[in-house]
Amino acid sequence: WAVGEDCCEMRCNFDCGTARELGPLTGVTEPRGDLYDRAIAQAMSVYGMNTTADAQLVSLVRDPKAVISDIWDETLTIALIAMIMDLCMCIVAGLMIARIL
Repeated sequence: WAVGEDCCEMRCNFDCGTARELGPLTGVTEPRGDLYDRAIAQAMSVYGMNTTADAQLVSLVRDPKAVISDIWDETLTIALIAMIMDLCMCIVAGLMIARIL
């Protein structure tokens, strides 16, 4: 299933990302979610289509390297936040232990 957010008009005109551009496209898999599951169920009902439980959800992109770069940026940001939170917790724990002793 080709997926995206805010890509369809009411019952027609799927146009998301690079779906309508000419030339080579890359499909990047997307995780399943409630919003996509409901959209698939609606498409199956309206258009009489079938699907399988393990159907892939893909978003179409022109530059997969940019998508990978965005994923790495988000991952590194989350890791940095986690390290700062860990440092703060260690400082608080150290101060509490120092106060007890």
